Amino acid sequence: MPQLDRRRNLFVPVEYESTERLDHPPLEDRVTLVLITDGKADILLNGAPVTLHAPCVMCLSRSDRIIVIENSLMSAQSFSLSPAFMKSRTTFRQLKGSGGEAGGEQDTLMLFYARDARYDGVLSLPGYVYLNVFEWMSVIGTEISAQSDGRWTCRIRRYLLSILNTLDELYEAGKSEISENTPVDTVLKYIHTH
Repeated sequence: MPQLDRRRNLFVPVEYESTERLDHPPLEDRVTLVLITDGKADILLNGAPVTLHAPCVMCLSRSDRIIVIENSLMSAQSFSLSPAFMKSRTTFRQLKGSGGEAGGEQDTLMLFYARDARYDGVLSLPGYVYLNVFEWMSVIGTEISAQSDGRWTCRIRRYLLSILNTLDELYEAGKSEISENTPVDTVLKYIHTH
């Protein structure tokens, strides 16, 4: 459900869920960023089996379908938004490119639509990236709840852009080279999973 801006008495097309269980499909008019913070889950993402190991993120579009097979003490939070939230004149129609929904004006939301053999919408997070993304998601949730002043939506956009730029850099780095797990990354992944 969109958030009511209490100062301007209008609805803002964003939602934040602090305890995401992946038990409902993505919203028809939203993209959703899910941050898995603990545990793991086995899911079917668009019919393909995927194991989510914390820490990781899922970038879901309105066309993605999720079925949870097994949830092993997974903890997650999510943030959903309409493309219009990023740029008021952007619509899903403008997002459509020649090969699917990616493209158009809104390259910042590319990770929600780009799908290929290597990327299914899920990105594993190295420890240093996870800490930043977790902090920014927490601030987004706090801002939505508190609406501390008339610029709360601007702060949400700022932190969301920080998250999306960081994830885009991670995605591009994975495209250009095979990701190597350092011993520290392996240990952090184990700690977050267990």
